[in-house]
Amino acid sequence: MTYVPGIRRKAVKRKSNELSEHDEQVRVVVYLHKLGKLVCSVPNAGKRNPRLGKWLKDEGLSAGVPDLIIWETGVHIDGKPAAVLLIEMKVRAGGSVSDLQTWWHEQLRKRGFRVEVCKGHEAAIQVINDYFGIA
Repeated sequence: MTYVPGIRRKAVKRKSNELSEHDEQVRVVVYLHKLGKLVCSVPNAGKRNPRLGKWLKDEGLSAGVPDLIIWETGVHIDGKPAAVLLIEMKVRAGGSVSDLQTWWHEQLRKRGFRVEVCKGHEAAIQVINDYFGIA
């Protein structure tokens, strides 16, 4: 587990062959970088001390926002053009979408953004390939 200042992570027991959500997401980011795509993440994971939490909320950090934002034009699920692809990463086994995440996804879709929930990096890569028309 990587140490990030200001964030306390609760250890999650997994089978030795299962990747954490972090590791799944890193694989997706590496793939996007290889494609030359513009991507950033939303740092919503982990617990923070109250001071840092307030600081980030004051700056606009909001729980429930999808994990990855891909700032590239592609194809919306209905075949129309989309300017941004947002991906909510989950582990392959388990991992559920919270009520707040569902609310955000609905709000973003109403505004024409493509939002996908992906269980594992393979699912995310499949969505990315579909979005960009990569066979």
